[in-house]
Amino acid sequence: MCKSHPDEEINYFCFECLTTPICSECVIHGDHKGHNVQTIKKAYPLITDKLEDLVIHISSKIDDLHVVE
Repeated sequence: MCKSHPDEEINYFCFECLTTPICSECVIHGDHKGHNVQTIKKAYPLITDKLEDLVIHISSKIDDLHVVE
């Protein structure tokens, strides 16, 4: 259930805020109005791809730090 609208189920993800999933009320009338949002089902593969890229980037930075040590 949505933190801002306890009676609403979460169905969307906001790519601008990158916070917890949100409900349709947040998208239409709330803080995420006009933001780049997608359904959780459509957002999931995009989010996992971004996370994989971040893991690779962070791993590379960690390797760089080990070289400096």
